[in-house]
Amino acid sequence: ESNNRIIDSKIILDGIPGDDYRDGGRIKFGPDGKLYVSTGDASIPELSQDLNSLAGKILRINQDGTIPHDNPFSNSAVYAYGFRNVQGLAWAPGSGTLYASDQGGAGNDEINLISPGKNYGWPREECNNNGAGDVNRYTPPLLCFNPSLEPSGMAFAFSNKLGYQNDLIVATLKGSHLRDIDIKSGSQNTILVGYGRLTDLVE
Repeated sequence: ESNNRIIDSKIILDGIPGDDYRDGGRIKFGPDGKLYVSTGDASIPELSQDLNSLAGKILRINQDGTIPHDNPFSNSAVYAYGFRNVQGLAWAPGSGTLYASDQGGAGNDEINLISPGKNYGWPREECNNNGAGDVNRYTPPLLCFNPSLEPSGMAFAFSNKLGYQNDLIVATLKGSHLRDIDIKSGSQNTILVGYGRLTDLVE
């Protein structure tokens, strides 16, 4: 980039399956300086469980596209897997813990606490199958939404100017609102309505 114009570009990550729907697409640098990329299952659910596919994953790469030596799977960009359509990534203040929003099939939208190498269940499990899921095999979500809100981009509030410090603020598509979530207590509030489908937010 130079003077707000692209003057050169190169591919640093390729081979991500795509489709008309469910392509993820959130791209953010984490507090560790690594680039995190969310992908959807590209309408082929079983790809989310295939560690040889980049679909249905959260990917982690270096800025030049190489694989970090401390990724959970050797020579793989895959950081976590078993997702349907992750559209939100956010890191908690202080701890740097990663959270992700994942859109479910018919309802069953999730907010997940992300740990490297973990399997989040799609398509074999959604929302921990209402408490009856296999927690030894799949990582259960932190929060589940039924009916669907279609959670999208999200961010933690670092400032307390609006009274939301350390809360997770989530944009919703179908819900058409911003949702304020206190991660510690689990309490939730709608804080902005009237603007239609909300894709992303920044502080």
